[in-house]
Amino acid sequence: MGPGETAQGVALAQTAREAGIECKFVITDIPSANWVVNKGFKQVVAIGSKPKRVTRYIDEGYNPEQIVRIIEMQKPDVLILCNSKAYSWGFIKRPPKPRPLIVSLDSNWLFGQYQDVKMPEWIDKFLVIFPEKIFRAGLKKYGGYYEIKEKYLRKIIPVGFIPSYKKVSPETKKKIRAKYSIRKNEKLVFAYMGTGITYRNKLLNKIFTALEVLKNKGYKFKLIYTADRKINKPWAIFAKEFLSHPDNFNKVLGSSDLVISHQGLSTLFQAIRNRVPIISNIPPKGEYHSGKYHTSFYEIKTFEKLGLCRAVFRNLPYTYLMKEVKNLFDNKKIVNEMKENQEEIFKPGEKTALEKILNLQKEHEKT
Repeated sequence: MGPGETAQGVALAQTAREAGIECKFVITDIPSANWVVNKGFKQVVAIGSKPKRVTRYIDEGYNPEQIVRIIEMQKPDVLILCNSKAYSWGFIKRPPKPRPLIVSLDSNWLFGQYQDVKMPEWIDKFLVIFPEKIFRAGLKKYGGYYEIKEKYLRKIIPVGFIPSYKKVSPETKKKIRAKYSIRKNEKLVFAYMGTGITYRNKLLNKIFTALEVLKNKGYKFKLIYTADRKINKPWAIFAKEFLSHPDNFNKVLGSSDLVISHQGLSTLFQAIRNRVPIISNIPPKGEYHSGKYHTSFYEIKTFEKLGLCRAVFRNLPYTYLMKEVKNLFDNKKIVNEMKENQEEIFKPGEKTALEKILNLQKEHEKT
């Protein structure tokens, strides 16, 4: 589990804990493990390395059998994989014994199409963590991009957004905007370029270049951002330390008038939850390790097709991003339509997922 997967697991585990269900974690990311402990979950096993399949070095990484044995010691009733691709990437290679109900939380449409996304037969159900309308829109037979074999489709259940995040209240918005001295005639722009392996360094310069041109044209706004470095501009606020806390991240994002982000779905989910217009910077189509297309391209294009965001190719000059920002600054009709689409489609997924899991567990116990 990395940061994104951990957020999914914690969101579901918090709902389960409220129902009196005990939850335990195995995490292969130390900062994420610390965050889980801070959320009040004390039974956390943290492994400070990735499997050999990820490190690509023979003398590094753990043996996935180690993970299975840790799980077997706990004797769970249900094993939840936060991303079924954990199998393809070597995090886990077999089911534990005795075999519990096994489900996964998945945030994409990749189920067995390519070599790097092979699916084990022993996963009982795939819970897709966004609403069914979005999942259907991504399928080729409904005008989307993805073809999924029937044997996998039978196992897929879209449950809603996980995490569904907390909607930022009007009172919190006032406090955040006061904290950063956002005037009534100014817009608040929030920028996030990812973190770790998802960090997009070139996107930072592109955002600053596009916004400076607009600032010189008289547009009134302030930018709040987090990145690996600070760029000194009077209209930009570097808030890396404050935004490193996930709750603060959501508060600032939800108080914004516009979000400019990398292709991350977690950031997109938060924008949808808070009805904030968002521009996602996506990779172009091309030949990638997972096959003939890059999943992020088609993922975000599906959300854009439903009017939930705008997508810009991140390999294009800054002028393309600037044009989208200017359009969302100027055109209230487009902004309002995006907000309406976001509100209409939003559905929290934690309770639905837990109900599905508990019903599946009852059926599993009968076998």
